[in-house]
Amino acid sequence: MLQFATVTSPIHTVKEQVEVAINAGCRWIRLTGTPDDATVEEVIPVCRDNDVILILDNNTELVDRLRIHGLHLTSWTRGSVIEAREKLGPHAILGVTCADSSLAGELTGLDVDYMVIQAPADGNLVNFYILFMETLKSLKTGIHPVASGNIPVDLYPSVIATGIEGIEISGAILDAPDPSSFITLALDTLK
Repeated sequence: MLQFATVTSPIHTVKEQVEVAINAGCRWIRLTGTPDDATVEEVIPVCRDNDVILILDNNTELVDRLRIHGLHLTSWTRGSVIEAREKLGPHAILGVTCADSSLAGELTGLDVDYMVIQAPADGNLVNFYILFMETLKSLKTGIHPVASGNIPVDLYPSVIATGIEGIEISGAILDAPDPSSFITLALDTLK
């Protein structure tokens, strides 16, 4: 699974970022930050028309009102995860960000679909994910792990080999000279 997360950009609007990612072949979009209602409403038809999953950060009310596929909690407590699931129901996709494996235990027994695991900027990415995945597997949470950060495409196979099930990318698509080729390479590498 390849997930595109929008970024703050002085060059590309959120809708332009989403269109670039979708046109390049990405089928999972996460709107990060706090986009206004109009921005979210502008992106919904683009995702719907292209059969793309749309996830919104931290705004349970907007996800519920606009019937978006799901919610991603960048900062959470056990209580906020339970509250979001109760509000959105079992059909909604619910994800969380987690950069510390010691926090993963807080999610045990909760209905969370995926976890974006943010690797530190320095250090060995593969070793970080090996250790994180050992902890996650021992907890038996059933949460699908997704790697995030500045991960070079050539490291995708090694990261996936740790048990990670997907990669989240953001600005790398926008910075690529040919976004379509970049996504194609990323998707082919993940197969």
